[in-house]
Amino acid sequence: MLLLALSTFLTPADAAEVLVLYDVLDGSTPALVTALETEGHTVTLSDVPEQSWDGTNPSLAGFSVVVHLNGTTFDDTMGTVGTQELHDFVELDGGGYVHFEWHAYAQSVGHEPALRDLTLMDRTSSYSSNNILILPEAGQENHPIFEDIFFPISIFGTMNVGPIHTFNDDPVTLLARDAQGNAAIAVRRFGEGNIVGFHHSGNWNNVNHFDQPILAELAAKAVTWASNCDRDDDGELREGACGGLDCDDEDPNSPLATVWYADTDNDGFGDNSNTTQVCEQPPSSSSVGDDCDDTEATTYPGAADTWYDGVDSDCAGDDDNDQDGDGYPSADHGGDDCDDTAASVHPGAEDAWYDGVDSDCGGNDDFDQDRDGHASADHGGDDCDDTDANIFGGANDTWYDGVDSDCAGNDDNDQDGDGFASADFGGNDCNDTDADKFPGAEGDNDCDGSGEEESGGCGCATGGSPTGGAFLLGLLTLFARRRRS
Repeated sequence: MLLLALSTFLTPADAAEVLVLYDVLDGSTPALVTALETEGHTVTLSDVPEQSWDGTNPSLAGFSVVVHLNGTTFDDTMGTVGTQELHDFVELDGGGYVHFEWHAYAQSVGHEPALRDLTLMDRTSSYSSNNILILPEAGQENHPIFEDIFFPISIFGTMNVGPIHTFNDDPVTLLARDAQGNAAIAVRRFGEGNIVGFHHSGNWNNVNHFDQPILAELAAKAVTWASNCDRDDDGELREGACGGLDCDDEDPNSPLATVWYADTDNDGFGDNSNTTQVCEQPPSSSSVGDDCDDTEATTYPGAADTWYDGVDSDCAGDDDNDQDGDGYPSADHGGDDCDDTAASVHPGAEDAWYDGVDSDCGGNDDFDQDRDGHASADHGGDDCDDTDANIFGGANDTWYDGVDSDCAGNDDNDQDGDGFASADFGGNDCNDTDADKFPGAEGDNDCDGSGEEESGGCGCATGGSPTGGAFLLGLLTLFARRRRS
């Protein structure tokens, strides 16, 4: 009943992934597993007995706490690879570790030296008793491991005789002693991890300690404390076995782990697609990403970029053949931009005439708007009307149409160029094909209608016609004959 009630106090942050390195699968190991699961933890039994575990069967990856049982295998020592894995799991990865009596025995006989830092008690001897009382140290009654535990604790079993071990750093905290004064329950924060040590033997000599509910409960609470991944209560789990990002779980104001980008070419910029978030910088990594080619040390954001070499050296993401960024590659490099240094110059751009710039890359003379081959007269050419392709210097000019098609600058109604427009087109030149005949000219060329000046173009002769003279002569002869009669 008590175990079931305790599970209601466990939060998801306290629940642990627990690896039990077992000595035997029978005994009280099943009772321990049940207690851990009731507390809300997820439990995995090792693939092999504890003395055969080598760090790979299974790996510690994904586990936050190891419970190490060796009561029945105390004389079969674990190899150095396995013991070093456990040591590093606690110190470096922040994992939790729970041990029992026979670890102190192993240290007393020189076995498993890598576990010295993880073994909280020294051994002078051992004893068994039908009734052993455990009492809390002063001031430790409210330690989390003792939540809802009532003292004194009365148990039956075999126990270690001896004190807590003295370390130069990260000292052991004694939580409880037995009635004989021996260290019974102790804790230590070592490196990044937490350790809990009990002085009972777990499974040994048919004494199945975890069949006693109080010992199973204490083991489950020990796992909960050892897996405490937020010591500073800042809401962030510590790095390592806890799977969090808190780089200093003793300081609620400490920064979180940094995102590191793999920097294979070691140019100071990493690959955005290859990251890890950890507290210490890994080799060949950078806190700055955005390297578009992490195999080339000369390519990174801000690097000098040589245009038209096919390499985006500064990782700007632009077309290496489009220097001005107008969306049109250079005409010299497979595109159609006639000036790749000016973004306003490209095919289809609005072209302002007479500014000297072929803005639309049309290839035509910017001073020849009508494209008749003659530049505007206002810009060094001979085209007097650069909006009409039929008007330019040397074009065929039709007289009297009001258009100076050849840009000669003369009056289109003064064909003979005498300064007087044709009488047929608003002027008074009676003969516009003869420059010597115009109003005010000398002699009979003055277009006054009295001389021969009009015979060439205005239709007005100076003398009578032959037919008129004969008619007059006939009238005079007839008049003379009537008088004689």
